[in-house]
Amino acid sequence: MAGIWQRHPRYTAFVTLGLMITLYMLYSNTDGPVPASSKVFILQDSTLPSRVQRAHEIYDDMLKQREGLIKKFGPKPKDIELFPENKAPWPPYTVWDFFPAAFTCPHEIQRLGALGDGGKFVCGLSRVVEKPDCVVYSFGINGESSFEREILDKTDYCQIWGYDFSVKSFGPEISRALAHRTHFKAFGLAGSDKDGPRDHPKMYKLETLMKQNGHDFIDILKIDIEGWEFETLTALIKPYIQSRKPLPFGQLQLEIHLWNKSFEYFLGWWEMLEEAGLRAFWTEVNTCHNSNHVSSADCLSNSPTWSTKTTTAMTTCRVFLLMPDSYTVDTKKHRFTMKDDSLASRVERSHWIYDNMLQQRAGLIRKFGPTPQKVQLFPENRRPWPPYTVWDFFPAMFNCPHEMQRLGALGDGGKWVCGLSRVEKKPDCIVYSFGINKESSFERDVLAKTEHCTIYGYDFSVKSFGPEIMSNVSHRTHFKPYGLSGENKHGPSDDPPMYTLPTLLKMNGHKYIDILKVDVESHEFDTLARLIHHYIESGEPLPFGQLQLEIHLWDKTFEHFLRWFEMLEDAGLRPFWTEPNLVFQNYNQYHTPDLAEYSFLNVKGDNVFIKDSSPRGL
Repeated sequence: MAGIWQRHPRYTAFVTLGLMITLYMLYSNTDGPVPASSKVFILQDSTLPSRVQRAHEIYDDMLKQREGLIKKFGPKPKDIELFPENKAPWPPYTVWDFFPAAFTCPHEIQRLGALGDGGKFVCGLSRVVEKPDCVVYSFGINGESSFEREILDKTDYCQIWGYDFSVKSFGPEISRALAHRTHFKAFGLAGSDKDGPRDHPKMYKLETLMKQNGHDFIDILKIDIEGWEFETLTALIKPYIQSRKPLPFGQLQLEIHLWNKSFEYFLGWWEMLEEAGLRAFWTEVNTCHNSNHVSSADCLSNSPTWSTKTTTAMTTCRVFLLMPDSYTVDTKKHRFTMKDDSLASRVERSHWIYDNMLQQRAGLIRKFGPTPQKVQLFPENRRPWPPYTVWDFFPAMFNCPHEMQRLGALGDGGKWVCGLSRVEKKPDCIVYSFGINKESSFERDVLAKTEHCTIYGYDFSVKSFGPEIMSNVSHRTHFKPYGLSGENKHGPSDDPPMYTLPTLLKMNGHKYIDILKVDVESHEFDTLARLIHHYIESGEPLPFGQLQLEIHLWDKTFEHFLRWFEMLEDAGLRPFWTEPNLVFQNYNQYHTPDLAEYSFLNVKGDNVFIKDSSPRGL
């Protein structure tokens, strides 16, 4: 054998090189630590089944958190208030904190319809763009059909059946060129049929209407029936639970009205939806209902109850989500291609959706301005309709191209993160957290769900991280009682000491932060403006991958906020999640909803959340 190596040196070199490459590839794809210099990260949710599976895991984890939250504030459901008074135990909560939209849509998410009132979030519209038998039902038109118009515009074959006994037709948004794909009846949706000669308006069950129309499945079902959703959906869903059959629709866009409901009742009703296979993938609160200037029946400021627009997707549907093993898929009828299977294409589609929203924002400003100076943050209830709040101009329309999950406690303290799987095993993962306030459940979850992430915490109002940080991971945390500012003020007479982000990065020997959390009680405007201005001028990408930020609109104007938000966008930041601070609003019911949580992805540069890195030299 030795003679072979001596007689064929080229063969020897070739075999040696092949072995080296093989060993390198095996090593780079193991679950063990990866050298920081190579920065090889595997997209762990690249297939539809794996993305759905991960979404289930995240949702199941949330269910355990819900149980814990009930025990903490109950300990029984009947003991929990929907909107409690401002008192211990901390952290505070509202009913919506128990029911976050924690199921990650495995496709793109986009808001169809007008910004503000009228629009709805949809999961995976691309799955039905070319579907020849696409069916949409819409209950609750109210003279506004921008949602239905966009479905018609963005799909080739979808037909829409609309029902509303309070109007005579779809709204004016439906053009004549598309009207042949719409069907309208002045009927109502109910839990039982009431269509006798003396019944006015006529009410029908969903099954009855489907039978009349010759349908056995609905791709997209929109329901806004002003509080009747509880009785109607209960009557619809219970037979399917008992028969163990899947619900006859792919996803549900639903507005929920909690008027005269208790937590115990709502919990039981919501768990019925979950038992039937429905999983919430997006939610937005109807903030106009809680603006102290609004006095309409739908947006009454003095009402002790709230309404929220919740979008749900079911795990037993035939089109959008993976079917459980107990059901089969009619592949001949429902064969659709996953069009965003690569990270690059998902990011590209997110840009397209976001750019479309920017055009809508410009139109909304013209409608309610027509200039930014004339747009109010929280307007009075007056024409032109529909009503809006400032948050309607800035929806989180950039799709996270990975899984989304809420890290930290349900209620106050948690933050939404995009693609934590991308840094689970990253050896040089760095997290900065500004604003601890004695509560570190977010930081605890980051440490628990990653192998190497190190967290640098700053807050001059406390002396350490909160008690949630366990001793076995505390070596991966570093705390200083400093504040974040737009300029350095840390001399002998400066109390508290304030530092800019670049200064802290230099002190810690860092050039880049994977996850940056900032909650600095309205100082975010000046601090981020000074930080970002340098990077915009230089053309360099911001030194962080994503940003979790609480925004405080105290004493701000729409024009100022618009200019500041556009600066964030100019620097490459795109919001992928937002939720208003309902606890603040609940405790200040006669004030406007000034606080909101936003999570941004940095789409400039080569950070791990938007690009797959490869080993150098390959």
